[in-house]
Amino acid sequence: MNAPAALAGIDPGRNLGVALVSADGALLEAYVLAPGDLERLVALARRARGVALGDGTGSAHVAAALASAGVEFVVVDETGTSLEARTLYFERNPARGLLRLLPTGLRLPPVPTDAYAAWAIALRALRAADRAPGAAADQASG
Repeated sequence: MNAPAALAGIDPGRNLGVALVSADGALLEAYVLAPGDLERLVALARRARGVALGDGTGSAHVAAALASAGVEFVVVDETGTSLEARTLYFERNPARGLLRLLPTGLRLPPVPTDAYAAWAIALRALRAADRAPGAAADQASG
């Protein structure tokens, strides 16, 4: 069995974006779930050592579901993660053909980017953990 992901990033909203991320921020798995698919969300969250939940629309409902399932999480400011999601999407899926000539800001991803927003939330949580007091000592001892 593979080692658990370091972090599950969750983007609540019209859809639930979930990203399982390694300790160095690499995207391992990405999912876009229906808003009512909280059982699957909890199952995915349990596959990670930590959970970062965006504080946007629908976060209270998701936080309640995670808490009632005994899943601990940190809340992360998700301001601007939709734009970050587009950037992450196009980094992993570069434009081809004539679309390469269109400025990135004018391109729209052809798929929902909720999972990429969840990845952005996870990356923010990882960066915050790296800046936390004692983070260097924890990394040196672990």
